[in-house]
Parts: sequence; C-alpha cells; structure tokens
Amino acid sequence: LYQFNEGIFANGFNNVRTITFPTASQLAASTSVQDATYKLPDGTIYTKYDMSNYTFTQDTIHGVYGNGYGAWVISPSHEYNNGGPMKQDLTVHVGTTNNAIALNMLVSGHFGTGSPQITIPSGKIYGPWFVYFNNGSLSDAQAQVAVQQAQWPYTWLNNPSYPLSRTTVTGTLHLAGGRPAAGATITLAQPGGDVYTQGSGYIFTTQAAADGSFSIPKVRPGSYSLYAWANGGSIGDVTDQFEQDNINVSGSTQNLGAITWSPPTYGTLLWQIGTADRKAGEFNLGNAPRQYGLWNQVPANLTYTIGQSSPANNWYYAQAQSGTWTVQFNASQAYSGTAHLTVALAGATRSPSANIAVNGTRVSTLSGFANDEGIYRSANQSGIYHLQVISFNASLLKAGSNTITFQATVGSGGGIMYDTIKLEA
Repeated sequence: LYQFNEGIFANGFNNVRTITFPTASQLAASTSVQDATYKLPDGTIYTKYDMSNYTFTQDTIHGVYGNGYGAWVISPSHEYNNGGPMKQDLTVHVGTTNNAIALNMLVSGHFGTGSPQITIPSGKIYGPWFVYFNNGSLSDAQAQVAVQQAQWPYTWLNNPSYPLSRTTVTGTLHLAGGRPAAGATITLAQPGGDVYTQGSGYIFTTQAAADGSFSIPKVRPGSYSLYAWANGGSIGDVTDQFEQDNINVSGSTQNLGAITWSPPTYGTLLWQIGTADRKAGEFNLGNAPRQYGLWNQVPANLTYTIGQSSPANNWYYAQAQSGTWTVQFNASQAYSGTAHLTVALAGATRSPSANIAVNGTRVSTLSGFANDEGIYRSANQSGIYHLQVISFNASLLKAGSNTITFQATVGSGGGIMYDTIKLEA
C-alpha cells in the first residue's frame, strides 16, 4: 500500500479507466452506503471497487497522479499473484484518511476467491514490481511498462527462488474433430481443477491464436497443469474446461505438441444465449463501466425470444431482481430421450437461487452458491464461475412453441451473472 497527498494526487488510473477522486471535503460530507462506498453530497456514489480490474490480463500498470506528479505501480509479471486470469482486485482509491492510495494486492479474497487458505511454500517470492515516479504523464508511465517487461526477470535479483533461466512453453490446442481452440484462455497452474483458489505456486497465462497455437514466455521451471477454457469466438459454444496434468517445464523452449480437447456434447445444439467466455460482457449493461447500483437497472421479469432477441439488448448481465426470465423458442419437432440444458454462470452474489422449468415443469434449481461479492462491489462481468448441466426428459419439449423459465430469488445487490445458456437435444 502506497499513500499520497490527495490534494496533489487527485486522479487515479487502473489501465482501463481514469477517475478524479472525490475531495476530502466531499468525503467528509458523505454518507456511508457499505464498506468503502459513499454517497456524496451531489447524490453520486463513490466506491473503491469501481477501479478494480482483472489482475493478470489488465493490470500491467495503475497509479495516482495530478499537479505535475505521478506515482505508478508497474507489474512486469503477475506469476506470483493468486486466482489466475479471472482474478479481479483493487488498484487505486481514496479513503477517509484523505490520502490517495495505490495498492499492490499480492494475495486477496476479493471477488470470490475467498480468504485464501494458501500455504506459502518456503522461498516463494512475491514480485519484484516497479514503482515509478514522474511528472504525472500517463503516456510516459505507460511507456515504462514495455521497458520493465523487457527486463523481466530482473537480473539484479540474485536468489535461488528467483530463476533467471526461463522457458517458453508452446503448443497447439484443437477440439476433437479438428476445430482449433481459437482464442482460448491457456493457463499453467497447479493441479486440482480450480485455478481461482490457487496461490501457493506460480501461475502463467496467455490466449491462443486463431489456429489454436499458443506461446507462454518466461515460465519458471517446474511441474504444472495446463488448463484451457473458451474465450468466446469460434469456440464460444464450449463450456467445458480442459486440464492436462504433469507438464514438466525445463530448458529454454518446450513444445507440448498437438493437444486434443474432447469436451462433452449432448446431441444437436438447438439454441444458445451468449458465448462461453466466463464473463457477462456481451449482455445488456455487461460492458458498462463498473459502478455501484447497476443492478437497479435490471428488470425483474423479461422474455427473450430465440431468433428475435439479442444478448446485448434483451438479456442482462445479471438476474439481479427477484422475478422470472423466460426464454421462448420454437422447436421443429418433438423429442425423446434426454435433453441437456447447460447453464454457465459468470458469478453468483449473496446466495441467489433460481427454479428452472421447461414448459411449466420444474427440472432443476440453481442454488448453493457461495457469495462471490461481485454484483454489489461493482463487478458486472464476472465473479466466480459455476457450470451446471441439467438433464431432463426430452419429451417435455414439444413441436412448436416452448418456454424455459428462470424464476429467481435474490437479495439486494445480489443475483446470478450468466456466462452462457444452451439447449441440446
């Protein structure tokens, strides 16, 4: 934590957006809404959570600046942080101490990674990172990112737990049938299936190219598991996660070769709402700037008609009010056997639940989710990912008009964030 005079460092930047902080007098006259969240005298809301970002993929730089001064936290690598590529965390804010604050959150439980019960192995190194002071120029500070990344790992640090010899890990990932895993999120982490909860070891991540090839530079030697999940695009129908254990990394380069990913499929895809990328960014309000109270703009009830409605206009980033969302669709035939409704959740806040019914017959209930704290802390794209595959008797579907309903019960500031929903029969 770095603290600066708010009267000088009046602005903040998190590599996504800039903000002019409320003044000390505005905060003194404000009303507390929740933790680190204030209603200012003009009625607007200020919260430190608005300046959160995705640590591994967005947070190469953040800082505070103003009046000819700037202070910037530059991270050439996030290999030592917890949570992996979906991890979100705080960056800059101002508090009632009247100081502008720049944070470097090495381990945290924000946005659903929980209070990490992480056993730190002897010798684990957090950092180094670079704190840069300048005349307040944002472009100058941003130019320093590439300078520091080129120097990583820093040769001046002589420590057996900080290897200077690193490996570039490459490979090509295709789905069974030959489709390239274009744009997939590729991660090296520890085994166990849930990267969100990891933090005792080191984590490296990249995004696959259009042909499914990937390259992860500057990986520490050691044993890892390779994870992959869809990041929308041409494989946006894939909700499964790939995991391959026992990846032993050594040498200057290591080519894992051609890797085949065989996610389960359940017959013919009848329809899909959204795309599989573990985020709700394609939905209404899902691409808005982070802001407190966004959930109040979400309707309690809606009808989404397959073939007519669009995710950006007619489905919202979260089912954040108690009520019923109805998916209306036509089927060209009746079905027999087993149908599968896949519900991928980008997050779940304040223990929501939803009864799911096919043409009025309940087939499942979404419930039992831990509070990821996302919605009421300004997250509008994700918290913690959950995947539910619901099997039901396909005879519930009929030729002609059909409905699937999501009848939700949620608390204030809570709800269900959807990643994607798809029906196969």
